[in-house]
Amino acid sequence: KQWYQRRVAITAGEISEISHFFLTNLTRLCCYHRPFTILHTAMFFFGLLTCYLLTTCLLPGTTATSRADPDIDLININDIYGPGHVNTRCQNKICPVYTVQDAGLPSVIEVRDYQDSYWVSTTYYEPINGSCIEGEAMRALYIQLYNFYKGVNTMGLLIDRTLPVRVMRQFNREDNKNYCYTMFYLPEIYSMNPPAPLSVEIFMGYNYRKRCYTLQVKGRFSWKRATRLHEALLKFLKKKKITTTTNSDIILDIYTGYGVPLEEKYAEVLICDENVSYK
Repeated sequence: KQWYQRRVAITAGEISEISHFFLTNLTRLCCYHRPFTILHTAMFFFGLLTCYLLTTCLLPGTTATSRADPDIDLININDIYGPGHVNTRCQNKICPVYTVQDAGLPSVIEVRDYQDSYWVSTTYYEPINGSCIEGEAMRALYIQLYNFYKGVNTMGLLIDRTLPVRVMRQFNREDNKNYCYTMFYLPEIYSMNPPAPLSVEIFMGYNYRKRCYTLQVKGRFSWKRATRLHEALLKFLKKKKITTTTNSDIILDIYTGYGVPLEEKYAEVLICDENVSYK
């Protein structure tokens, strides 16, 4: 497309030069040579008409093309990831790529196989009253994470916001404490040469492919509710003798922010296992 636009711009310029040359020579012919015949007059006005048409029809398009920024690309997400990965949940933003598996479980539980992916994460912070989505530390780190996408990185690169905002609680066996992380998904188009964060409290993480069991959380969500749903899902999977449920990490994927009407709020609770092998 860019090549075509440049080709059109060059062609218009060439035609403009030709018409200018044509008009100049006609003027000389009409003004400095005698006799000034009716044929000369017709050729003179034909030249004027040609210049006018070229100027009004071709050159404005050429000017607009020259002002276009080739570094700004409109990306159709469906062309990159295929249909099915962009839905109302993602609000036309880029989401992690996964495939849904039919595991014979109730419809409220969706089994997903996620591909390898990059995530930009905060350093760990301690939960406040058991919650990973409250407290000044979480808010301060979230702002740094947000700023990374707004150009505060080694490349000064502006990155379109992605969904979800993933908040995870992990249990550290060394000190028997829970720690929290907040992270944003990094689109695949940046995976080959991702920009590095400028803040020491933000780092780039790599998530290996994994299988996740997902529960939807519609309406008001809280960390307490996410914890209860996580425990219920874990208990159900153990009852079904699904041996991949040893992972006790709580993952809450948040798709809507503050100011969204209660009936439109949406999040998901995930239990994931990286040891599952799939193709």
